[in-house]
Amino acid sequence: MQAPTVTPVAVSFFKLTRHIFAEILASFDNFQDLHAAMMSHRAFYHAFKPHRNFILSGIILNQIPVNLFPLAWALFEAKTVDLLDNDAVKNLLEKLNLDLISSQRNFTLPVLPTSDFVMISKTHAAVQDLRQQFAKETIPLFEHNFGVSRTTELSPNEATRIERALYRFQLASDLYVPGHPWTPDPSYKSLDWGEREK
Repeated sequence: MQAPTVTPVAVSFFKLTRHIFAEILASFDNFQDLHAAMMSHRAFYHAFKPHRNFILSGIILNQIPVNLFPLAWALFEAKTVDLLDNDAVKNLLEKLNLDLISSQRNFTLPVLPTSDFVMISKTHAAVQDLRQQFAKETIPLFEHNFGVSRTTELSPNEATRIERALYRFQLASDLYVPGHPWTPDPSYKSLDWGEREK
């Protein structure tokens, strides 16, 4: 019986290194596509374990826009900060301020458990859902109150501003401790929703 013919494409696919497969997985912008790819071929599955942090970091950085990522990361870090430690809160917010105004946008994530990556991803998905719900409810009110018709679709700038406000609101909520007022420090300007982002 004649052996099955192996096409050049199949041969070249199997010759790819695990790092190449990891690069492919890291190019996704959601975990659903990652799971589907890993289940589609063992080469992707075997590439995941040695490059887990690289792949998950890439997905997070692809999912969250670069101008929102500093807020997403600060919100994640706020989960573990000691809220009664003024210096710790101040350091978190000062770093956020620097990241928001920095022209350097090549963020690098530390080694994290997979569950932390999933939490960051789910939080951003929730922000997107809230933004969509906000637009769905407020645009008709805008048209009714001002007698102006407009498209029901948000512009990219409008979507970003709403998502930024939602992140800031949640960050302020997480950092607020009843009976422990914030100090009037410039580092808290990152939580000022009225501030225009440059």
